[in-house]
Amino acid sequence: MMSEGMGEITGMRNEDGGKYYLCPLCGRGYSAKDLAGRRAYVTDWGNRYHMSINCPDLKRTISAVPLSRVGSRRPCSDCA
Repeated sequence: MMSEGMGEITGMRNEDGGKYYLCPLCGRGYSAKDLAGRRAYVTDWGNRYHMSINCPDLKRTISAVPLSRVGSRRPCSDCA
């Protein structure tokens, strides 16, 4: 996760080349004037920028499950 200034966010792209958009959860109620000079938090693969590092949408939930419960999901190409 990276922390960037708001002016830098508009030109940034995630690893897929997608633009970052303001998180509807932690960015609610902010105007463009409010965002000037503030820090934002982004991830390499997400498409949202966050105003709070504690935003619940910024956290990723990872669960350990037995292989018998993965169903038709394919293994990750990086760690398979």
